[in-house]
Amino acid sequence: MPRTKPQIRVVITGGPCSGKTTTFNELKKLCKERGIDAGFVEEAARDILKASMAKNSRCLPWKDFRWFQLRLFRMQNKRERAPKNRLVFMDRSKIDGIAYYWVDSANPHPVVSKSVKKNKYDLVFFLERLPYKKDDQRVEDETKAEKITRLVLEAYKRFGYKVVEVPLASPERRAEIILKKSLELLEKKQSEVIGLFS
Repeated sequence: MPRTKPQIRVVITGGPCSGKTTTFNELKKLCKERGIDAGFVEEAARDILKASMAKNSRCLPWKDFRWFQLRLFRMQNKRERAPKNRLVFMDRSKIDGIAYYWVDSANPHPVVSKSVKKNKYDLVFFLERLPYKKDDQRVEDETKAEKITRLVLEAYKRFGYKVVEVPLASPERRAEIILKKSLELLEKKQSEVIGLFS
């Protein structure tokens, strides 16, 4: 029996310094203000980086790349499976991890590749990059940041996604664009489910 409440899984991605997390946080505010039933999956990479740096652990991409990527995949996978809301917004997804393997000219771990092929997302928004700035967790230079941006976009396209490119704009405007398209798709899916019972 089909679900009467379909779930829409939406990814917000982009290269380093694309305003992704700022837009993601603006989207949270927008959904709360409008009373929209939405779940939010935070980016796992920054949490692992902060924890590893605080503990002086080797689980860092510049110390043990493969360990870091596998731990990142496991945390991201767990987070993505948790929300039961009708709309779920994700700050990056497991596909971003594939791109980072490529950046280091490495083959993704088989469990990562298998999971990415199995689990699908409904919408992918790719944010245009802002001027580059370094921070405590962002250690790559601008040349590498450009390479990451290109490979993240390529990864989604290679896995069959039609990426919606979001141009430079205020975080509020970007959040509005993402929410509008997401709600339109949710309404369409809901109509299809209702049609099965009529």
